[in-house]
Amino acid sequence: MRYQVNIPDGVSGDYKVVNEESYTKLYQLINSEWLVIMEDNEKEAAEAEDFLNAATGDILLAGLGLGMVVQPLIDNESVTSITIVEKFQEVIDLVWSHVPQSNKVRLITDDIYTWTPDKDFDVAWFDSWICPIDGTDPYGTYLTEMKTKYESSVGVGHFWPYGVTW
Repeated sequence: MRYQVNIPDGVSGDYKVVNEESYTKLYQLINSEWLVIMEDNEKEAAEAEDFLNAATGDILLAGLGLGMVVQPLIDNESVTSITIVEKFQEVIDLVWSHVPQSNKVRLITDDIYTWTPDKDFDVAWFDSWICPIDGTDPYGTYLTEMKTKYESSVGVGHFWPYGVTW
C-alpha cells in the first residue's frame, strides 16, 4: 500500500520538497545538511496503517508533513473531522495547496507542544520527527509530553513510527 501525493518540487526556508526515484520527499535543513523527514513510500504508509485503521470520529494530526494520510481520512466515512496542527509556515507554503481539501479538514498554524485543543478528539496521529530535540533516545521525551498534554482531550493517541498508543 502507498498513499502517493502530488506535490511539486520547491524550497521554502529550511524545508524542501523533491520528487525523486518515483517518490515525493520532504527535507529539512538540519545542521547545514538536507535530511529526509518524510516520503510517500510504502514503508511510511505501513507505519500509518494502525492509525488509519483506528481512525474514527474527530481526528487530530500533529504535523502536516506531505499530507499523505489526509485523503484516506477524507475517504473514511467514519471520520467526521480532521484537525492538522502544523508549526512551520514553510511546510504549509510547500504542501498545503496540494493536499486534498474537504469540509472535514482544517489547518491550524501552531506548535503541537503549546497549542491548546479547542475540542475533544477520538483519535490522534503524532507523526512528528523530533530529532535533534530528543537527542539520541529514539523515544525521547516526545511520547511522554504528548501523552501528558493530550490524554485528557484525545481518546487514543498513535505515535510514529513505533506503533505506540495510549
